[in-house]
Amino acid sequence: MKTNRLLMSTIVAVAICSCSDKNDVSFEVSIKGHIIKVDTVNVDKRPAYLFGDRLYAWDNHCYLYAGKLSSAEWQKSEKILVSGYANNKFESVALSCDDNGALYVLGRSFDEHKPISLTKIQHIESIASVNDQTTWEKYDFEKLSSFYQRGNTFVVLSDSTILVTGAPMNDMNHVFSIINFKNQKVTALDYWPDDSLPAYDICDKLQRYICDSGILWNKKDRFVYWSGWEALAFIFSIDGEKTRILKNIYANPFPAKEIPATERLDCCADSNRIYFLLRNSDKKGVKYKNYEHSYIFGNTVEVYDWNGVKQQIIHLDKYGQQIMLSKNGKTLYLFSGDMVDGSNKYIYSYDVSN
Repeated sequence: MKTNRLLMSTIVAVAICSCSDKNDVSFEVSIKGHIIKVDTVNVDKRPAYLFGDRLYAWDNHCYLYAGKLSSAEWQKSEKILVSGYANNKFESVALSCDDNGALYVLGRSFDEHKPISLTKIQHIESIASVNDQTTWEKYDFEKLSSFYQRGNTFVVLSDSTILVTGAPMNDMNHVFSIINFKNQKVTALDYWPDDSLPAYDICDKLQRYICDSGILWNKKDRFVYWSGWEALAFIFSIDGEKTRILKNIYANPFPAKEIPATERLDCCADSNRIYFLLRNSDKKGVKYKNYEHSYIFGNTVEVYDWNGVKQQIIHLDKYGQQIMLSKNGKTLYLFSGDMVDGSNKYIYSYDVSN
């Protein structure tokens, strides 16, 4: 009898401790942000990527700038890449970064959306080192087969391969492809969505899935894909040429219609967590009932682990269109994006270390 009582007391104590541990981090929270001081030179620039402590942004002439970003300030940014510069073929670019901090610039034809070069830039800790073209490793894609590629991000898999959203023009029913940039070989992965879009219009379907899309990597064995134009996201792995969908996070298939939906996503991640910004309103939080324009804001962030299990819902005190995560994973940045009424853009930082 005493043994049973002792066992029951132990179970209750463990249960209480377990509940206490779980309650240390609330599942649903509201947090306040801090306004980021923006250097006057950066006011009109459009932030696009955050690697380490350096924020990369575009100006109105599609020139790329970079400046240090902290939880308090975005310092004066300096020009690093010139769009349309003939010697380097930077017409339209996407950026990525490898584990060693090298910057990768995927140059694309602006009209054809075809990859035309990949440039690896070492030692990006200073603007001077980025601009020193003697340190660049340049790979021209002159022999690359005709290829259609869109998307805001790509993943550096190794010292010779990248994962992109896009497909060869002669075999377009693929969303993901691996490009070996050293031997200019393309491997199209086997994923092709099952939806209500017309089967005969392959080009239109591919464009819907890769335009304004993104992919990120946990640096191990899993990737997350999201579409910025629909509430669509999933976690997947790659096995040879096969794409294995491990978890659908937002499974809203594209409807067979011409206009975008009123619900959109933005995403950022590190090796532990995936953050999704849910966008469905104007900058004041009034939800859209019908598609009106491309300025769609949100303030609710859903946090998942890489198994696709929801960990937390965060309500921010400001509305924005884009989120980014600091290198240490402790600061979430919210960017207003362009403002339809012409008012000043803003950046807020949020402590997500708990």
